[in-house]
Amino acid sequence: MAIGRRVLERFFNFFWYRESPGLLWLLWPLEVLYKAVVTRRQRNPRVESMSPPCIVVGNVTVGGTGKTPVVIALVHYLQSKGLSVGVISRGYGRSSRGLIEVDAGRTAEETGDEPILIHQACQVPVVVSEQRVLAYDHLKHRVDVVVADDGLQHLSLPRSIEIAVVDKQRGFGNGHCLPLGPLREPAERIRRVDHIIYRGAKTLDGAYLVPRDFYQADRGVVSLEHMLARHPSIEVVTAIAAPKRLREDLESLGFNVTLKAFADHYQFRASDFLTTSHAVVVTEKDAVKLPASVNGVWIYRTHMHLPATTLTNLWTQLEAML
Repeated sequence: MAIGRRVLERFFNFFWYRESPGLLWLLWPLEVLYKAVVTRRQRNPRVESMSPPCIVVGNVTVGGTGKTPVVIALVHYLQSKGLSVGVISRGYGRSSRGLIEVDAGRTAEETGDEPILIHQACQVPVVVSEQRVLAYDHLKHRVDVVVADDGLQHLSLPRSIEIAVVDKQRGFGNGHCLPLGPLREPAERIRRVDHIIYRGAKTLDGAYLVPRDFYQADRGVVSLEHMLARHPSIEVVTAIAAPKRLREDLESLGFNVTLKAFADHYQFRASDFLTTSHAVVVTEKDAVKLPASVNGVWIYRTHMHLPATTLTNLWTQLEAML
């Protein structure tokens, strides 16, 4: 099942992120139907006077653009301003249904991997629900501001501020909506958001992952330099949306990388971590899904750099709502 999903992802991405959709033109009638449905649903869900304010972080393309690392960085920024923050999420990939608040007793299978990661990284209340309005209501009396991880297209959720994360390298692909292209809604939607963050652009207005260190439960934290000296060749086992970019980032640090990639949100099994002669490395998102029987894995830790101008403009806008 996981292999089939990964193959399907690669098939569509091949045609979505090139100038022409190629043989996907056969799906053009479905795109027309999809756009008609999206257009009929479109309305402005913005309510600036809502209390507490709700900041929605999302994108207009399917697949990962780095929303969750942006959410974590944004929560840390708001905490530095003295605010109490809560996060809501759909909990993509979870096996459960209904409203669940993340706590130490929950597993990634129950809540989804990203809510667990956010809760561990930020130590804030995180609530998952298919109906994000219910998740917001569950938190609104306990925090100063709510951040929604994804939800730009979840129009039943009112919001005060919208932030769109755009992959600088991939952009909007071939410019078509699903299933002919990767767009969840027409690209002009991006003009109506409050802030755009270009992920992967190491410029003043860009956001990018900054390497921190490696961590292992029984060995503690080691620096990038120490890890490279001891383990110049590593095997990366990962289930994220952009595994090739992860490999490129690690190779740019000097590592010789063997990549073992699974579909995004895939739930690991112990058999995925067979004995290898190299050190095994996972991301922080992968680490929350490691089976209990898997030991000796290194966690590659990073943090998302957000553009100072965006943060300043966001704070000016948010401060007027508090």
